[in-house]
Amino acid sequence: MTGHLVTDSEEMQKVACEANAIKKLSEIILKAKSSLSDTPDSYSTHHADKLKESALSAIAAITLFKDDYRKQVIETGLIPSIVAAMTSSVPGIRAAACQCTRSLSRSVCILRTNLVDAGIAIPLFKLLSDPSLEVRIAATGAVCNLMLEFSPMRRAILEQGAMKILCQHTCSEYAQLRLNAVWALKHFCYQPDEPIQIEQMLQELGYEQLLKLCEDEDIGVQEQALSVIRNVMTGEVKCIGMLFDNIGAGRLMKLIVAKLQSVYPEIVGAVFSTLVDFLTLGCVYLCTYWIWNGSPSQRAHFEHGRPQGHSTPHGLPLRYGPHRLCLDDHQPHRHRRNHRRKRYPLQR
Repeated sequence: MTGHLVTDSEEMQKVACEANAIKKLSEIILKAKSSLSDTPDSYSTHHADKLKESALSAIAAITLFKDDYRKQVIETGLIPSIVAAMTSSVPGIRAAACQCTRSLSRSVCILRTNLVDAGIAIPLFKLLSDPSLEVRIAATGAVCNLMLEFSPMRRAILEQGAMKILCQHTCSEYAQLRLNAVWALKHFCYQPDEPIQIEQMLQELGYEQLLKLCEDEDIGVQEQALSVIRNVMTGEVKCIGMLFDNIGAGRLMKLIVAKLQSVYPEIVGAVFSTLVDFLTLGCVYLCTYWIWNGSPSQRAHFEHGRPQGHSTPHGLPLRYGPHRLCLDDHQPHRHRRNHRRKRYPLQR
């Protein structure tokens, strides 16, 4: 009941914390745990499981927005119990533990310290392939924040094979699972540990599947898929080239133009930034392509400026001469690195 009352309501969450709800809920979780082994007559197994699931769900709801409330959970010493709940035989408890992890991981400090120390990454990864749909959805949602560039658990999860599972989940018939999976991929492809990981992700996902997600029946999935394209385009120049080479500049432009006419503001917002990156960063890629791959005569022609309207091998007009776009011949990626922007705080 508490979880339903405080969900998405900061005012009710404040009231609950002022009433010392987190401490009381933590005591319920610990009592339900001990009742199964120490005092089996106090609770039936079913009742104890329901209590634990409800208490975990309530804590997840209360701690969704405020760091102060999350710190209260840390002070109760509940993190080990949340990790242990991920191996419960009850799907509802496993899902509730994932929901707690999602809420707590919205704190950068907790994400980088308490959750790491508790060893939460591997148990959470295993739940990505849980037999229960409810658990898979909750686990994929929790993984979103663990895939951010400053998460120390991202590498551990990727080494276990999370990328392949997330890409598979984007093909699910269930919209919420697709949404969480694409959201996690969006976080991953912003500043990956190694640029080659972007290429691996796009190959695993498939370029056609990425475009299909941009036309998904769920608007949220569309928004996140468009953000995947945007984040790929804000990476290394090579990453932009992979989109151009495998999707095509013309096809990308048609997609962007079509989405700009959407009636949904979130779609227009997502694709507008993509358009800016497409026009600016795309030119960086195309110019770099000519500098490093063109014939000597083509490079000489480029260095002295190109006539307007002259098209590149990718079919885009190239109107930038050396005085309008500066590239360091010996450091082709420097321009990109100096213009990265942090786009995404913790969002899940």
